[in-house]
Amino acid sequence: MHATASKAVQATCDHAPLPSSAQAADPTRSTAATPPHANADARQGLADTRIDRGIAALYDILAAALLRTPDAPITAAVYQAAELLGRPFPHEGGEAPGESGEEKPIERESLGRHARRPEPSAPPADQPTDLTWLEQRFYDRFLVPTTGVFIPLTEGCVTGAETAGAHGRIAWGPREGRLTAHVRTLYDQAGFQPASLTHSLAPSAMRDDFLGCELAFLAFLRHPGASEGTARGDQDARDRFAHAFLRRHGAWFDRAADLMEAQDDDFYARVVRLAALVARADLQLLDERITPPTP
Repeated sequence: MHATASKAVQATCDHAPLPSSAQAADPTRSTAATPPHANADARQGLADTRIDRGIAALYDILAAALLRTPDAPITAAVYQAAELLGRPFPHEGGEAPGESGEEKPIERESLGRHARRPEPSAPPADQPTDLTWLEQRFYDRFLVPTTGVFIPLTEGCVTGAETAGAHGRIAWGPREGRLTAHVRTLYDQAGFQPASLTHSLAPSAMRDDFLGCELAFLAFLRHPGASEGTARGDQDARDRFAHAFLRRHGAWFDRAADLMEAQDDDFYARVVRLAALVARADLQLLDERITPPTP
């Protein structure tokens, strides 16, 4: 536990610690004596698991797109995810025509479509990607402050950002503060190690509250059972933890997308917008699934 984390903020997620390993019967297993409503519950449980796997896969894909310089598999996975969610990206890897900030919510069924999709190895034929351009844009977006499209894509910087002056110059929030400390505390509580992530970012950019890192954390929490023996209680606790994290730390995703789109509606702006939409849909799902504890 980090002493720098505010006790008031820390309490936000204290009700959802990850439990130690526990053993429980598989709630989806039925027998001849199982009443009809139990079978219905089992079918719903399987549907929920498929959606959860799809959500975890989406978080993983979007995290990789923000953490690593682009290659064919990464961009192909992003294109496929956008297609399956009904939010296809425009052609090419350059400037994107049209509006990307639509508020139409993602349909819940589409969240599960990626659960069993084969991993793509190249972008679809009708959506070629200029990887040279896209790699330069990765550097321009996240590593070179003088490019005009640079954004320190961390929660503290974006949440505290203020626009000032006649030219709309952005004064970014603090790189290290209460929000960053709280995120770090939650990683420690959950056993998540951001240092183990594969990334192409400089140390100054790879902060614990970098969006790609937070998405990787959500994927870690939302993956439904790393093994068949995962106890239902363990997964419920992970869901509660993810729910608390999204409620406390998910709101800035949309703000980040707004700032990026104002600079240029490009591939990375659309990745961040897609992340915001997935997180919003996931929070709604978890809102319905989880009953907050009575004070």
